[in-house]
Order: sequence, then C-alpha cells, then structure tokens
Amino acid sequence: MFLTALLLAASATPTPSLGALAATSSPTGRLSGAVELAAPNQDSAPGISPPQVESKSPDELPEGVVARLGDEEITLEQYKDELFKIYGYGALSEFLYRRLLGKEALRLNIAVTPEELELAWQQEWTAMLARSRGVEKDVHDNLKAIGYTAEQYKDQFLVGQHATLLEGRIIQTLRVPTSAQLAARFDLLYGLNGERVVLRHLMQNRSRTKNALRALGTAPELLTNEHLDVEIARRAAELLAAAKAGADFEALCRAHSHDISVTQNGGLIPNYNFKHYGEDIAAAVHAATVGKVIGPIQAPAGTHLLKVESRVITEFATVKDSLIAVLMADEASYVERSALKARLISETKIKRR
Repeated sequence: MFLTALLLAASATPTPSLGALAATSSPTGRLSGAVELAAPNQDSAPGISPPQVESKSPDELPEGVVARLGDEEITLEQYKDELFKIYGYGALSEFLYRRLLGKEALRLNIAVTPEELELAWQQEWTAMLARSRGVEKDVHDNLKAIGYTAEQYKDQFLVGQHATLLEGRIIQTLRVPTSAQLAARFDLLYGLNGERVVLRHLMQNRSRTKNALRALGTAPELLTNEHLDVEIARRAAELLAAAKAGADFEALCRAHSHDISVTQNGGLIPNYNFKHYGEDIAAAVHAATVGKVIGPIQAPAGTHLLKVESRVITEFATVKDSLIAVLMADEASYVERSALKARLISETKIKRR
C-alpha cells in the first residue's frame, strides 16, 4: 500500500523508487540489492554564485508538511505517528526484510536491472488497462479512488517487484535439488521409473451392463452380480475376438467402453502412470507387447481390455543433468520464499524501537 510506502519513507533509510534504484545501478546497468543514498550537496565552485531560491507561493506546502486542512497543517511526523498506530511493526518488518534481501543479493552477486523492472511495470500497466477495457482515464480514476496517482502506484509496485525478483533469484542460486525431487520429476517427465507408455483401454462394468440389460427388459432376478459378471465376461470375450480379428480397437473403445471419461479419446488414458485402475492393470501393462490387445483383466472398476500403443524406456543417468537444470530453473515456491525469509531474519540481530 502507498500508506506503507509513506511510512517507510519517513524512516531512517528510505525505500527507493525506480529512479533511486536506477541511480544506484552499476556501470553494467545492474541493480544490486544494496541501495546507496544520494550524497550531500557540495559547496559551489569558487567564483560561481549559488542558485537563487525562488520564494514559495502561499498555497505551497512547507517542507515537512504533507497536507493542509483549512488552516491546519498536517506534518509528516504526525502522519507517520498515525500510520505507526495503525500498522505497528508490520510495515517495518517488511522494510527490514527487503534490506536483508539486498544484503544477501550483494553477497551472492545477484542483481535486478532497471530494464527488468520497467518491463514488469509495462506488463502490470497493460493488465490494468485490459481490466479497464483499454480506457486509460478509467485506470487513473480507479487509482485515484484508492488514494494513488499512477506514479505513486508505480513506485509502490516496483519496490515490491524488485524484492520479489531478488528473492526468487536468491532461492534459485542457493537451491540444491534433492534425490526425492529428482526422482519425482523423472517420473513426471519420463514415466514411472522411466517407463512411458501410451495406453488404450476398453472397460465393461456392472453398473452400465445392468442398465443396458434392464433397458432390454431383462427380468430383475437375472440382474444379480453373478448374472452381470457372466454377461460382462461374455461381452469382453466377444470384443477381444473382434479386436484380434482385425477390428479397429479405437473404434471398439468409442462404441463399447463403459469408461465414459475416455471414450471420446478412443480409450486413450491421458498421462498413464501405472496408478490408474490398480496393481493388476499395472502389471499387465508392464508385460504387454506393444500393439497387441490383451485381456480380459479384472480390476476394482471393472473388466478391461488393454492395448499399449507405444513404450519408451529412459535411463535416469542419461537425463540427470537436464533434470537438475529443470529443477534449478523452477520458479521459487511459497514454501521456499517463506523459508528464505525465516532464515535471513534468524541469522540477523534485529533491534527495534
């Protein structure tokens, strides 16, 4: 909030705006986490008269005054005290954490450039315009309604964005992928234990078989589980024979499978990971010959016919380095950000008034 920014601006070390950040950039144009304060004005060179100070208009606010209510002038100190009553040490804690991020970034030689910050602001402004249907005046009116000018909102946004980018880069720099993380990402990208299969299945179950028989007028006494299992076995054998005789298995799945979640895909199970439908199905898939329809196989959900369309085996050692690179490039998670904040604060002696 801009109110928070004003409170911080009144503290001993001001929070930098984009302009201040740019002023502290290195010759390479990189911003370090540390923020330098502007040097005091030097004496005028000999023989050159100092510039004349223009007298202020009666309507202008004196130095240290942030507002005027009629004849009453509200000082920055009064405003700061009021904000401190409202926000307490919360805003101060965030300010101190940004300073700690700056120190850690400096230690690790990590920086954020002014160009990156400006790009982030342009993206934010574009999003704000889109929410206002492209009417810039509406954006300004909306900001004014919550107490901001566009420049004030930009300054507040950039302070937060600078901290967010530094925080993410610190985490990525210090991240060390664990064996568990590597294994999980390996399974995700290359299939369980490096086996990636494309699997198509046709399922028959009791519920839909019963509905179909009831629609045909089958007597209730012939709709027991025992009768249904006999009918499912008969139907599965019939469909398996059709597939072995050359019928298109994808078409059979679309027309006859009771798994309505994949019938529109011709029976293809998206991202099959050997955890769908139980261990018996997984064992059958492991043993199946690519391109051959197998079954019937009993599972808790019903009776299945299976066809492995393709199988790719990947050895972990051949992709370990690329997996590490992928994990290192992951965006910093909320858990990682919270852990970094806790560590930096715990490692620093902080004393507050």
